[in-house]
Amino acid sequence: MERKTVTQDTVNFDCCLAASLEPKMVLLGSQRPPPSSFILSSFISFVFVLLTQLTLAMVPRYFSSLPFLAMLALSALFLLAVTGFGSCCRRLVRVYASAPAFVVFNALFIWGVYIVVIREAIPSFSDVVFNAELSLLMIGYCRILCGDPGLVTHESSGLDKISGNIDSEVKLDSEDDELSLSHVCLEQHSKEAEEGYPEVRRVRYCKHCKAYIWGFDHHCPAFGNCIGQKNYALFMALLLGFIIAESSFVALSTQFITESGSMDETVLESNPASNLATSTMLFCINQILWQAVFFLWHIYCICFNIKTDEWINWKEYPEFQLTVQCQEGHNSFETKFRNPYDKGILSNLGEFLAATRAHFGHVLKIQMLGYIQIICLQKTKTRKREMWLGEGDVSEPLALSGYLYHDLEAVDDPDYLPGYTKWNNRKEAFRRLD
Repeated sequence: MERKTVTQDTVNFDCCLAASLEPKMVLLGSQRPPPSSFILSSFISFVFVLLTQLTLAMVPRYFSSLPFLAMLALSALFLLAVTGFGSCCRRLVRVYASAPAFVVFNALFIWGVYIVVIREAIPSFSDVVFNAELSLLMIGYCRILCGDPGLVTHESSGLDKISGNIDSEVKLDSEDDELSLSHVCLEQHSKEAEEGYPEVRRVRYCKHCKAYIWGFDHHCPAFGNCIGQKNYALFMALLLGFIIAESSFVALSTQFITESGSMDETVLESNPASNLATSTMLFCINQILWQAVFFLWHIYCICFNIKTDEWINWKEYPEFQLTVQCQEGHNSFETKFRNPYDKGILSNLGEFLAATRAHFGHVLKIQMLGYIQIICLQKTKTRKREMWLGEGDVSEPLALSGYLYHDLEAVDDPDYLPGYTKWNNRKEAFRRLD
């Protein structure tokens, strides 16, 4: 088989690949900042949230005579100015804010403005719906923040098949060891995927997490995690959830402003609560505009079975490259883009829905097994109490969710509870019901 060389010392690819992947698995978990750093970055995010919202509050306060669309455009410019100021401070002071904390604090700020200012003018049903939307949004956000995007381990990814099929030796450049090895690995991924190893298809390297992610789309700073095969559906649901929640806030704010007459110029200049409601509404509208475009982009990606990373960096992935001759009779060639994963819109949508259903079904199964185990433990405690008190038929096994759970014999133990019975070191047995 053809041997690959890059530059210097020769090493076996198996050892090199394992050494490159396994430390990255450790790095992904160990990259979480220490508590002191996390508190500092969260505090900086909190300060920038207050700075952003107070800056936006200046728009209705000092420019209330402008039309609403002009105020919206001006608020967008103010947001860009605050973002640029934050970037300058980050470069000068070398202190970084936390993007996930910034998102959470903004959501809590919007929630707080709604409760303190707007809620009194909103019907009960709309109030319940909006609070439920924000609650579900926060739960989903915590889930994607701490969840697995599709992390690939050396043992479970099929990479051993790749390395087993390579008897070549790789020479690593002292400055580009990791990058060269990543390109070799990704190139071999493409070959193995085409040869019938679906478990290694579309495994990409994330330089932020320093790990290989199955179905890698992009690294999302706002969600503090990679977006991959296992959390892509949740990412889409959260993105849509943010759009819906912000749209609900805009609708409720409009209702509050209409009923209170807060858009009147004199009211905006003299009422801080009305200023806050209007500026927060402007903030939400600006968020909706870019989030809607981002959501539509990912709908396009789903329909054509393409990832964001693959679209941007397709020249780095051989399966997306098609070499064609420029003109007949000439030796000049050019590389064009092709998508080997596109099977048609309906098939692509079906594949996305099937993968989503399979993943959430697996998660639900794990949760249900956990609930079964908890119920079994509770039933065991009840059975123990019945035997201590001489009640119930303790010889009858428990039947629960397709499993038989057998209680074993009890022995006297005066050291446990005087006058009662202690169960021996139990050999808990489960037998699957046919």
